[in-house]
Amino acid sequence: MNQALRRVSSIGEDIVDGANQTIRDARLFLASPQGQHLRANVARGLVAVAPAIAGMPLLRRSPIVRLLGAAGAATMLVKVAEAIRDWEPSGTL
Repeated sequence: MNQALRRVSSIGEDIVDGANQTIRDARLFLASPQGQHLRANVARGLVAVAPAIAGMPLLRRSPIVRLLGAAGAATMLVKVAEAIRDWEPSGTL
């Protein structure tokens, strides 16, 4: 029985070590130029599909999604206000 437990423990340690190595490799990749390109594309995709996902009837009934929608609207208003505040018009019209 002890031998079986040691073997299971060893397998568990191997899994944890492999997972940690995979995470390190993923972080290195995501920091590389190719990873930056991938992250930008994933972000664009998420921005494009977010309204469709948030508009799904099942999700619209969720209080969390409604809260996130309100938070998102507030964030957009803040961004617009910041853009107006920081805008420096050029001298030529």
